[in-house]
Amino acid sequence: MSDLKKVKNEYIILFDGICNLCNYSISIVLKYKNIKKDFFIASIQGQTAKNLLPLHYIDSPSSI
Repeated sequence: MSDLKKVKNEYIILFDGICNLCNYSISIVLKYKNIKKDFFIASIQGQTAKNLLPLHYIDSPSSI
């Protein structure tokens, strides 16, 4: 949960770390320096998402 304290009141982009299209899309997002300052990025399979999603009553996230 300590990671979540760092991102409180910030925008988080959660993406499907298994999906090749999602990974490619995130690589494009990361090329823009302003976006890196405004957003945190985390995979839905990672620990940050596992800690964060239940706080928003999301049991099983899925990618589009």
